[in-house]
Amino acid sequence: MRALQEAGKRIPEDISVIGYDDVPAASLLIPALTTLHANSEEMGRLAVQRMIYRALQPEAAPIRVEITSQLIIRQSVSTCSPAVPSQPG
Repeated sequence: MRALQEAGKRIPEDISVIGYDDVPAASLLIPALTTLHANSEEMGRLAVQRMIYRALQPEAAPIRVEITSQLIIRQSVSTCSPAVPSQPG
């Protein structure tokens, strides 16, 4: 964000910035950083669970695991809505 500001870009007026993992400092930055919060504890638990399973069942087919995440909107993103195409009139 500092590099963008030093380059003359305004956040969020010129460019929106989004982080990942909602580190504690995200809300303290100026402007406060919008971030995607993922449940790290759940990711770790599932990773260990899968690792143990694969050690016991090395021929098991791979699976896809999805966890929920939450977008925490702060001041580093524009609140403008996308342009709506004009309708023929």
